[in-house]
Amino acid sequence: MKTKQDTRHSFGSSTTGPEDVPEQDAISSGFDGIGELLPASSMTGDISNTSLEVSPAFVFGPDDRERVGSTTSYPFSAVGRMVSYWPDGTSSTCSGAIISPYHVLTAGHCVYSEEKGGWADRIEVMLGSTGDIISGSSPRRADYEYYGEANSVNLRSYSGWTEDENFDYDMGLVTLDRNIGNYTSWFQYGYDNNLSSGTLVNVAGYPSDRFDSDGDNRWDNYDMVLQSGDITSTQTLTLRSTELDIGSGNSGGPLWIYRPSTEERIIYGVVSNSTSLSDVPAYNEFTRITSTRFSDLQNWISEDDDIRPPTDRPDLVDYNDWFDTSFASFSDSEVEVGDTLRLRSVSGRRFN
Repeated sequence: MKTKQDTRHSFGSSTTGPEDVPEQDAISSGFDGIGELLPASSMTGDISNTSLEVSPAFVFGPDDRERVGSTTSYPFSAVGRMVSYWPDGTSSTCSGAIISPYHVLTAGHCVYSEEKGGWADRIEVMLGSTGDIISGSSPRRADYEYYGEANSVNLRSYSGWTEDENFDYDMGLVTLDRNIGNYTSWFQYGYDNNLSSGTLVNVAGYPSDRFDSDGDNRWDNYDMVLQSGDITSTQTLTLRSTELDIGSGNSGGPLWIYRPSTEERIIYGVVSNSTSLSDVPAYNEFTRITSTRFSDLQNWISEDDDIRPPTDRPDLVDYNDWFDTSFASFSDSEVEVGDTLRLRSVSGRRFN
């Protein structure tokens, strides 16, 4: 874990928001429907590794985080589990949210880690992942990863993170190799200079302390978790809360407000880190989307539309292998010309 100033630890709903939400200054367009590795560009943590041992969470008071039951329902279909593969040969798990047909917003330390060798070599994104870990799968997969796997082709963050490891700049953008958001839907994102203490928000992601359902200190599932709670203090570049709980693996997950009147879900920040004072948890922190960062995201997405738009291709994978089932069958082990046979095949679609 990173140590910075006091002690900061980087961590790599649908509860609804309030009825009365402050008007935002700007938001992106969203979509609620059916939903070559290039050099990492741009400007610009220690994050959880994918060992099977459970890491502690920063939980304030009773743990009221809830398991998401239906991860194919928006907005949870637009939240993903991420695995980052680093130059030093290690891998880490994070969370993220899709904000266009092929862009995932996450934490900067999920895409760049000085300790692990710099920019991630590649990142896998499994939107809506849930369920038990399939025994023997490599890489480890949940038995319900409805939208398959999307992969990074470009990574971006801020120099404030990549050069200074300043959590105020702990935000990253992953460009994917397919328009998977056309099937999952995507979040809107925005900035609001009037966000204040007491604003009710939602957070979702994949904290690894909840991957251990039977208490044996080993991961056995990849379930998504949600929670709603108040922002308890605001900074120019971050939001803080002593109500929202986060754990290792939560990093990069979306912090959003739900506006019931328009049914909009708008991301205003991403899970970043936790701070302790004298070994006592002080607050959990979320890197904030500001007006400048809003413009950066718009420009980065537009740039990708021009120079690296994905080319979608059908990609059929073996359903039994992906979901650990045994639906496929063949009537005979050997056949000759003229024999009658029966073949049953079930395929799951991945979006390449």
